[in-house]
Amino acid sequence: MKAVLRIFLICIFFTLISVSVYSRVSEITYENAVIKEEKKDKTIYEKPDGTVITKYADREIAVFKDGTQIDFNHKTGIKQVSYKDGSRLIVNYMEGTRTSVSSDGQKEVFDYKGKTIYGDSIAEIKRIVQKEPVLVEFIFNPFLSDDSPDKFVQLAYNKFFDALYKRIASKKFPGKNNLTVEMGFCHFGTYGKCYGILNKVFISFKSGNKVLKTFEFNSLLFKDEKKLEEFSNQIYEYFLTI
Repeated sequence: MKAVLRIFLICIFFTLISVSVYSRVSEITYENAVIKEEKKDKTIYEKPDGTVITKYADREIAVFKDGTQIDFNHKTGIKQVSYKDGSRLIVNYMEGTRTSVSSDGQKEVFDYKGKTIYGDSIAEIKRIVQKEPVLVEFIFNPFLSDDSPDKFVQLAYNKFFDALYKRIASKKFPGKNNLTVEMGFCHFGTYGKCYGILNKVFISFKSGNKVLKTFEFNSLLFKDEKKLEEFSNQIYEYFLTI
């Protein structure tokens, strides 16, 4: 079910970012397609409009009657759409970029890192606690996310910050080094750091560029107060060890 949902969301994402550049076909659909040939490594489909789709374990290639070809490599996360006039559309889901290339070679690149699937910027949230000589930053990082925090993710952010603050405010806090705690929210799993990851929140403790520890939580469980308290305690207990 998760795989089906991810493919559905990817199709929505691809359609949204393609419509402003091309009004022509830009995705592969199997509506009315029938199997014409099955082999060990691939299945070939044909549609009434003349479209032929070759489906491999991790790749799909569709050739349309008007000359358009779509090649989607799921392993690399790259989809290329080539049109008869020589123009192309390249979407790199892992990098979170869309590149449109006109028939005369002119390129236009749009970067979706730090943005929602609708192209809206995701705001950074930063809170700081300082207890000499230590400074701790707790950051909701847009570049580790594919959506803005909903009310439950925001609640978790506040809850986790409270756990950090409680530890830092302790008279026995032994910390000597500055720390950065980063939070990322993967909602749709369509691109970038979040490619293939749905409804997950990541909390990473960093000292300089070194990642000390990363926690992974199911964001859907934040609705459960007991679970959220349990997750918060995990953050607090780890912080005790630093």
